[in-house]
Amino acid sequence: MELNDLLAKEADEIVNEAVAALRKGALHSYEKSDDKTNRARVAALFDTMRTSIESQDLVPMVEYSRQIAHERCSDGFNLQEVLTAYNVLEEVIWRRITVELPPKEYARSFGLVSTVIGAGKEVLAVEYVALAGEHHVHSIDFAALFRYGQ
Repeated sequence: MELNDLLAKEADEIVNEAVAALRKGALHSYEKSDDKTNRARVAALFDTMRTSIESQDLVPMVEYSRQIAHERCSDGFNLQEVLTAYNVLEEVIWRRITVELPPKEYARSFGLVSTVIGAGKEVLAVEYVALAGEHHVHSIDFAALFRYGQ
């Protein structure tokens, strides 16, 4: 089995596991939404990531992440929480890779997933910060960002 096969075969399970992890994360903005809404959000992110991986084209993820930055900033989501949703999905997929794929597939699979998710997170953050600056939004918790890793 290869990464594309894994993502196709386990799509629902991956999305469900990521939604459950978001629920446990005590993310205020996501707690305000119901599970159906959060599942639709995670599924859209997953589908976009999968499209970029299958086509080996970052454009779908870049465009999607730019759109999400506008939507979530407008809705008052904290940037850190939105980035956490990307991270949660990536972690779930990494765990699936180590369970379902042969070790010879790890490097390529981890590289593809991390490249696509990483590009999405970068565009999301840059776009979100630009939007927040334009609208004087105070939803970026810089103190929490600098505590990260301490």
